[in-house]
Parts: sequence; C-alpha cells; structure tokens
Amino acid sequence: MDIFQNTLNIQGKPVYMVFYERMKKAISDKEIREIDPFQLMLNILSLDIFFFIISPMYFMITGLSIEEQKKAERDRAEEVFSFVWESIRLRKEE
Repeated sequence: MDIFQNTLNIQGKPVYMVFYERMKKAISDKEIREIDPFQLMLNILSLDIFFFIISPMYFMITGLSIEEQKKAERDRAEEVFSFVWESIRLRKEE
C-alpha cells in the first residue's frame, strides 16, 4: 500500500490535496465556477476510466485499425477536456 500511496503524491502531498487546493484557488480567483473538487475529480476519473475499460471491446467489435484506435483515443482526450472545461468555466452571466 505504501508504494501505491507514494505514487499518488506530488512534492510530498497527496494528488487529491494538490488538486483540491488548486481548485479552491481557481474558484476564489474567479477562474472557474464554484464546484466541489471531489465531484469534479470523480467525473474526470469516470470519463477516463470508462473509456479504457470499454474501448478494447468496442475496438474488437468495430474492427478499427490501430491507427483508427489511436485517433479515437486522441479524440476522446479532446472531448473529455472540452466537456470538463465547459462544466467548470466561469460564464459571463455568473
């Protein structure tokens, strides 16, 4: 368990704490809208993990080439980023 915990640290702090502190600062600096950092992290993990669990089966069923699979992975990364950004960005009316 120590090895696992050590890999989830950034400069001696747990990744979640670094994420939480950065989120709180971005919220207070009005860079993003107010959102629960825990819920955002769960959303991001869910969007990423589900893809990597389901994609091998999807690629097998569809018969996509390796090149098409890599493109699908790049497209997914961009889509997740856009989806997350749209969920946290500060809108003019806020």
